[in-house]
Amino acid sequence: MEGTTLGKYRVGRRLGAGGMGVVYVGEHELLGNQVAVKVINPELARSEGSVTRFLNEAVSAARIKHAGIVQIFDYGADATSGSAYFVMELLDGESLAERLARVGWLDTAHALRLVAQIADTLRAAHAAGIIHRDLKPDNVFLVPDPLVPGGERIKLLDFGIAKLFGDGLGGGASATRTGDVLGTPYYMSPEQCRGAGLVDHRADIYSLGCVLFRLVCGRVPFPGEGVGEILAAHIHVAPPAPRSLRPDIPEALEQLILQMLAKSPDERLQSMTAVLGAVAAVAEVCGIDGATPSGQVWVADARSSELAQTAVGAAASVGELAYAATARVAGGPVSEEAAATLAGPSEAAATMAASGGAASAEDMSQEASSSASPRRSLARGLALGLSA
Repeated sequence: MEGTTLGKYRVGRRLGAGGMGVVYVGEHELLGNQVAVKVINPELARSEGSVTRFLNEAVSAARIKHAGIVQIFDYGADATSGSAYFVMELLDGESLAERLARVGWLDTAHALRLVAQIADTLRAAHAAGIIHRDLKPDNVFLVPDPLVPGGERIKLLDFGIAKLFGDGLGGGASATRTGDVLGTPYYMSPEQCRGAGLVDHRADIYSLGCVLFRLVCGRVPFPGEGVGEILAAHIHVAPPAPRSLRPDIPEALEQLILQMLAKSPDERLQSMTAVLGAVAAVAEVCGIDGATPSGQVWVADARSSELAQTAVGAAASVGELAYAATARVAGGPVSEEAAATLAGPSEAAATMAASGGAASAEDMSQEASSSASPRRSLARGLALGLSA
């Protein structure tokens, strides 16, 4: 393949390979800019299903507009062999799996910053109607970026088994409902492991919980010795308490991980919005900066409110957590219906808003240090979640 031309791109040295394809450095024949070219494995090129899945990676990634997604520039088929390929941005860095193989585990601050970026990227994917279904450290790439807290930006890779499930998070019949077991066993949700029933966006929340567990504990929740044992553990066995493996892990972080790893999707945090809020909550408790994407309005659900109460050590009243939603979210105002829901007393969801614009991480930090009641300020901070 090296030295050949695919479309407008000259194929250079091989970068690596995966189950579906091989990645090469490419160069545009006229512009000279370097890219990455992914070519389907020859043994899969004759399978219509494999080609569809291969190109689905490009289609899925192209639908998501977010800095955490690899840009897709082109796709096509080789005129001679007919092999499918697509062209994407060339990344300079290393995968999260490579990082972990080198260092073992990450400190709380680093882990929370990375997970916040992953959750924000998946929030955008879910808003575009896409479930990743194969989240794992191998599919998270780290690239240097001095503008990002911690100096690294994540890029989410490999949407090959991603599922398009219609507009937004409606789920329903268009969500994954097959007998196939798709994903990587160490990071698969119980519903994926069963290979039956409805799999929706909350499967990605479980997988992200497994990733967070791996980041701070230095191992996956269910190591297992074979695929069957691992799948059964995801379905039936309670995950070990992170603090039993690393006692220095903050209690609030342990609670977050265990909520994300709930066996039933209904018992997990219900969206990446809520995950982001809970991550921000834990970061505030731990005095960590940079775990909150800036320029956003934060919204919480009932479960992130529960996490807030656990971390504070005493239940905050609904009145302390309920704030009217008056800021503009994603270029538009929060509807009166949504604001009423968020401010309502049942299973309280809370909204933090800054008049005339979104609340930034800096705004929240300043508020936390203001003369307002520390308990009230902390409860509000712990109930934050990123608005879609």
